[in-house]
Amino acid sequence: KDDLALMKDLGVEGLYYGGYGYATFHFAEAFRALDWDPPRVMGTAFMFYSNTNEWAAALEGWHGVDQLGEDGANANYNAMIERFQKRFGRTSRNVVVALAYDTARAAIHGIANASMATPEEVRNGLERIRWMPATNGGPSCYIQFGPHDHKGYKGDFLTIRELRGGELRFDGYHRPEWPSNAEA
Repeated sequence: KDDLALMKDLGVEGLYYGGYGYATFHFAEAFRALDWDPPRVMGTAFMFYSNTNEWAAALEGWHGVDQLGEDGANANYNAMIERFQKRFGRTSRNVVVALAYDTARAAIHGIANASMATPEEVRNGLERIRWMPATNGGPSCYIQFGPHDHKGYKGDFLTIRELRGGELRFDGYHRPEWPSNAEA
């Protein structure tokens, strides 16, 4: 709170939080105490909003990096959530559900593509996965590996969202731009 008060007094016009974890839970109370609502952005620590309603309330007013696509846009995510709801009798907007589902699917395909169940062959099996539609991310997100490419997610898997008024709003997809592709 003292650091935020100093930033406010110095006339800081916006904030970026690059940390992770528990500290994010305390932001809302500090901003309310200072009666300060500057523009603010954080990285993937933002995804903690899905842990509890209290945590979401603590991130009120923040923009952050998420991995759930625009609501309703990813048919693979929607189908997985429908199956989840049928099986467990509840729904979840926790990004970890989609991440775990995609991770399990990739692992199973890696094992299925392996000539035998050894670490090297399972890696080779993973490297054979091409254009597997992802549950996570936007409608163009897919999973693919290769001999020198172990990143998995491709396409529109990072999104920008804002928590405002208790609502999680979609702000857009992260679309990196290379200088050679920039408009003149």
